[in-house]
Amino acid sequence: MAGKLLRSRLERWRGPVSPPDPAAVAAFIEPALAQTGLLHVAIETKGEQTRSMTVVDRRRWRSGPISEILNVHVVSHLDTIRYQNLFLYTLLADEGADHEQ
Repeated sequence: MAGKLLRSRLERWRGPVSPPDPAAVAAFIEPALAQTGLLHVAIETKGEQTRSMTVVDRRRWRSGPISEILNVHVVSHLDTIRYQNLFLYTLLADEGADHEQ
């Protein structure tokens, strides 16, 4: 069932992929899979070109009280091989089996 749900995305992306939602869950479950940094993230609601977009402020120097808040751990690198192994193991493992890497 999971394969059928992912098939269209995998075909569209063509090549090595890391579906983002399961990757976020995997990084939470196993933090060693990801390198993260604390950054300011906002959802732009008024911009003409960025309306409804997630905006990540990576600037070293920021101004204003809102932009000073570092509010989200952003993944900058994911160990794709370990992530894929965890993802596939989770899909294919028997219930109650121990997770070993």
